[in-house]
Amino acid sequence: MQRIATDFQVKSINDQERSFWAVGSTEAVDRGGDVIRAAGWQLDNFKRNPVIPFAHDYKQPPVAQAVDIRVEGTRLLFKPKFPSPGVYPFADQIYGLYKEGVLRAFSVGFMPLEGKPRIENGHQVGMEYTKADLYEISAVVVPANQEALIAAQAKGLAVPAQLLTGKAVAVAGLSPVQIARVVGEVVERRITSAVRQALRYHMGDPDACPKGPARVTLNRFRAGKGSSSGRAGGFHGR
Repeated sequence: MQRIATDFQVKSINDQERSFWAVGSTEAVDRGGDVIRAAGWQLDNFKRNPVIPFAHDYKQPPVAQAVDIRVEGTRLLFKPKFPSPGVYPFADQIYGLYKEGVLRAFSVGFMPLEGKPRIENGHQVGMEYTKADLYEISAVVVPANQEALIAAQAKGLAVPAQLLTGKAVAVAGLSPVQIARVVGEVVERRITSAVRQALRYHMGDPDACPKGPARVTLNRFRAGKGSSSGRAGGFHGR
């Protein structure tokens, strides 16, 4: 299964329904060099079970469900609806983070059905998928684009300088496209884990207390010395 994440900005929220329209995918080229043509989306399988997990984690309950989904022009649009307050506290946290603009990305999980290599200057730079079966849409922390890697580096994560400058080189026999994909997945996992841990800590789980600088930041926040926005640990969903 392939994954491509898209960044967007929540503009209008139905707070009574706890829903909003979001962008699942566009025809923009992602950081791994891939693009999905919107007209090729196959949605039947997704509509049979339109749940929205957090960070592609299928071991945990989903945080929302898609009550509507459609293709408009070059975009795949959908409406996530979160459960009623108190039903699933973690989903309440995720909804609040989207509402405040802290989280701003979703990631589509899909199976390519038809496609062809994208060629530039005689080299394959990615794939163009002309038909894809949508399996799931996940709420995620980091979208798969250049800005996400730059933001990750600012958080102290190790990101090869070549990926930030566009001068990718061969590492352990991997192509530039493969390097970008691997680093993107590692960055997403590390930031997602940190955000999940911070949320558990603020929900009262003492075992989730982080170590090192993150623990200092969270302790200052709990003591009332941190930001009142609730963006503990410096993560801004980008």
